[in-house]
Amino acid sequence: VSQDTLEQLSLMFSENVLVGALDYIDRDRVVKIVTPWGKTYYEVLGQHYTRTVSTNLPAPAMFVFCSCPTYANAVLLTGAHVMCKHALAVCIAQRMERCVERVSTAEDTLAFFARHHSGPRNDNAI
Repeated sequence: VSQDTLEQLSLMFSENVLVGALDYIDRDRVVKIVTPWGKTYYEVLGQHYTRTVSTNLPAPAMFVFCSCPTYANAVLLTGAHVMCKHALAVCIAQRMERCVERVSTAEDTLAFFARHHSGPRNDNAI
């Protein structure tokens, strides 16, 4: 990233968001996953959690979405931030071609959606 680009980004994002995003990229923690049917999604691998980031969404007001609580609160609810560090990491990594690419099998994709989109568990159900 050039010095000019860093200066421009620092005008739009807080230091915490920008440094966090660049750290994910430096540590190769931005993973681009391509499904067998060509759908692409991203995972940002944190120390304790993995966050899912979707890009190129059809809604004109929201071109990127992250599964983290900061995105829900600071971006969607209060509008305090343009995006979270995970979404910014994906956007920058895409432009720099620094995403770690992984092809997903149908089974991998099914397991991913089961983990991230399952409803509440009821272990007492028969």
